[in-house]
Amino acid sequence: MAETDNVIFRTILFPFQKGEKGIPATVDDVDAVRTDLSLLLNTRKRERVMLPNFGLDLERLVFDNTGPLLRAKAFRQISDAVGNYEPRVRIQDLQVTEDEYNVTIDLYYLILGLNDSVSITISREDNGQ
Repeated sequence: MAETDNVIFRTILFPFQKGEKGIPATVDDVDAVRTDLSLLLNTRKRERVMLPNFGLDLERLVFDNTGPLLRAKAFRQISDAVGNYEPRVRIQDLQVTEDEYNVTIDLYYLILGLNDSVSITISREDNGQ
């Protein structure tokens, strides 16, 4: 039994890299889900022509009201996107922190089928210029 026989999830590594025999490199399981989830969270809505609802409009939230309303909108957008496009993931916690120039979203999730809890951070930073 080869080591790759135990792989549950596999995806192409992003950013793209050449793998063995000239084919694109891939990542497995936790890294595969993290890669796909990161692409979902960092894609703007209407950016993909054939999937206009894929992605989020998080950039708009940076200029929106702050506080509980910002956290509620971020949670709604992320939970809707994950629910619609990433069935391998169940959100466990979502924390939005903000200061004068930055909004940081920490997403904690469970990968179904692997039972691994992992997190991802999205940070929209402004250098004050």
